[in-house]
Amino acid sequence: MNVVGIVKDGTIVLPPGVEMPDGTEVSVRVITRAAGSAAEPTTTEPQSTFHEELMKFAGIVKDMPPDFSINHDHYLYGAPKSLP
Repeated sequence: MNVVGIVKDGTIVLPPGVEMPDGTEVSVRVITRAAGSAAEPTTTEPQSTFHEELMKFAGIVKDMPPDFSINHDHYLYGAPKSLP
């Protein structure tokens, strides 16, 4: 999960609706903004995961061999076929 918050009085303030249980370990990366830009979070919407982004492509390729999921290395790179 990637969340953008701000520091107020030495405490990191997360966007509304983002909750983390006490004891959750986090990593902090400082974002340098251009002079005069607001220090407000850039978004309050949760970021999609890699899996969610990848699933947008699921099922869009047509006319593949029925064993493509097992033998994709064969069809892509010429490796020997695996036995089902």
